[in-house]
Amino acid sequence: MNTKNLSIALLTIFFMTNCATPKMQHTIPKAHAHDQASKITATNLKNGVYALVGAGINGNVLLSTGDDGNFIIDDFSTELTDGLLETINTIASGDIEYVLNTHWHLDHTGGNHTMGDANATIIAHSNVRKRLSTSQKVFGFDIPAQNKAALPVIAFDETLHVYLNNKDIEAVHVPHAHSDSDTIYFFNNINLVHMGDIFINQTYPFFDLENGGSVQGVIAALSLTLERIDNKTIVIPGHGPITNKKELTQYHAFLDGMLSKVSKQKAQGKTLEQIQAMKLTRDYDAIWDGGMISADIFIAELFHTLQY
Repeated sequence: MNTKNLSIALLTIFFMTNCATPKMQHTIPKAHAHDQASKITATNLKNGVYALVGAGINGNVLLSTGDDGNFIIDDFSTELTDGLLETINTIASGDIEYVLNTHWHLDHTGGNHTMGDANATIIAHSNVRKRLSTSQKVFGFDIPAQNKAALPVIAFDETLHVYLNNKDIEAVHVPHAHSDSDTIYFFNNINLVHMGDIFINQTYPFFDLENGGSVQGVIAALSLTLERIDNKTIVIPGHGPITNKKELTQYHAFLDGMLSKVSKQKAQGKTLEQIQAMKLTRDYDAIWDGGMISADIFIAELFHTLQY
């Protein structure tokens, strides 16, 4: 495994600064917030639902506006929170009433403490609260516990229905997938789904194997999603472009096929380094090898998930 690249990637994801940031009610430094907002692209999807895509490794945010107020799914990293709030202010008035998290990683929950400080209600799977409230370790790196304001105040174990802004939102926990804290949010009455990092589009994915994740669990979660959506469903991945069932089907086939190939080689006694040297991902490297996870790290993830 290329440990240098892995270290850089993980440091980028998990060691976002977690110092106190201004509450939503307070004045955001205009130059700073404007600079951040310029790195965020907002797309009007349908029925008052927007996709907010940030620069770098920040996860995709969903914004819903309407009579019940504003709510978001995920809230970027801490460093992009001010820009997120400024972007939302250009779309809708009022504060964020609710935050729904897809999982615990700080590129998706980094804004929680700002939202919580401003009295937003944070909702997530119970393992999100568990992970954020205690110190964690990922590949030997210590992740400090988050402050109380960042923690979900409504937590569930399997499923939860949320009815806001005339949206029927079904939160479905998928176990041992990208992590042990993942939720897929199905918007049943507008044919839209936010998948969090169950689906990372157009780059090789990261699996938090040390904190309850597994490639097998992601494949199972993809299968569940494909059974529930149709060709007109808007699919929001955790990272990468907004897409559809066709591309999600291709991603499922890719991941399932690659795991089978690595499993076959490992069963024949090949080492990780030998399998990496086979360049099993060569047909995808031109497009997918430019992200935070290299092809070699991706193969290592597949290799190690077979031990779990």
